[in-house]
Amino acid sequence: MKILQVMTELGFGGAERVVLDLSRTLTAQGHTVFLAVMKDLPEQNMKEDFVRIGIYPDILKINSFRDWRKIRKLRKLIREYKPDVIHSHLMHPNLIARIANYKTGIPLINTIHISERRSGQKLFFLLDSLTHPLCDCYTAVSNASARFHEKAVHLKEGLIRTIRNGVDPAVVRTPEELKEAKDRWQVNMCSKILGAVGRLNQQKGFDRLLRVLPALEQQVPQGETWGIVILGEGEERQRLEEQLSHCSRRGLIIRFPGFEKDAASYAQAFDAFVMPSRYEGYGLVLAEAISLGLPCVYAPVDSLPELAEGVPNAFPARFDRPDKDAETAEIIAKALSMPRAEKRTLCSVETMTAEYLSLYEELRQKGGRK
Repeated sequence: MKILQVMTELGFGGAERVVLDLSRTLTAQGHTVFLAVMKDLPEQNMKEDFVRIGIYPDILKINSFRDWRKIRKLRKLIREYKPDVIHSHLMHPNLIARIANYKTGIPLINTIHISERRSGQKLFFLLDSLTHPLCDCYTAVSNASARFHEKAVHLKEGLIRTIRNGVDPAVVRTPEELKEAKDRWQVNMCSKILGAVGRLNQQKGFDRLLRVLPALEQQVPQGETWGIVILGEGEERQRLEEQLSHCSRRGLIIRFPGFEKDAASYAQAFDAFVMPSRYEGYGLVLAEAISLGLPCVYAPVDSLPELAEGVPNAFPARFDRPDKDAETAEIIAKALSMPRAEKRTLCSVETMTAEYLSLYEELRQKGGRK
């Protein structure tokens, strides 16, 4: 089967990683995968990861939905590749793929990866609602994201199908590699390490974690030092560092080491994992932390309670409530004192790929809209 995947960009984000894992598994099974990318490549990008599995991304440079002429580039690719199915990911590619694929007869799948709560998105929700009939199937990566998006674009509840993101166990790091990571992060002197992974942006809520530090320092036993390591890069770095400069943090060392490739494998150096997000479509890094058996503290938003359901050492905390900071600090301290649980995979990459492949076959047999 020939599948054309359509993405926004190729930064090191959750959706991009899912598409890479999906594409890698599909190609290993003998399918042909093409990849169209809307935006220019960021400085840190995943292009070489795709090239290594034989996929050479077409960079269309459609940096705005108003680039109507450039949308023709995608239609030209569709005619050139003649895929059996088209699978687009995230809001902008979903809308653009609907226009580019108009009346080709090729089945189109749109996937929602996030519960989009940023301001200024009303136009896109309206366009989504108006053009929804141009896609053959709508999927989301979690039940929470599916229900959120149905409500946002006024679709019938249950119309969006859930196919969870696949997460395979992280590469096992040796004790020497983990020690080297702690040295690199400058936390090798810490008795406990609380870790987080994610882009340094408003969505991920790291400012809310820093707000809890004065309460958390009260939990550090006399004579001990706890480390907080936030792996990631983004536009909020300067603001977070300024916020940190005004924080009291007795007994705490906070590090922003920047982007770390294969962060999940190095998360094995953490004693507990924290995810204070304001909203999430899936929460790939939480699923990875659970797969490592790490004690986890998470904000109970969107899909995160869904992922943590039944996990004995995963605890919700109200990062949205400053009046609950003392309680949140106690939860974090409890997590740091707990042993690791049994490793569990919520949904493997193989299972995710099998579900998408079954959907591709189903739609190919039906045929797309003409």
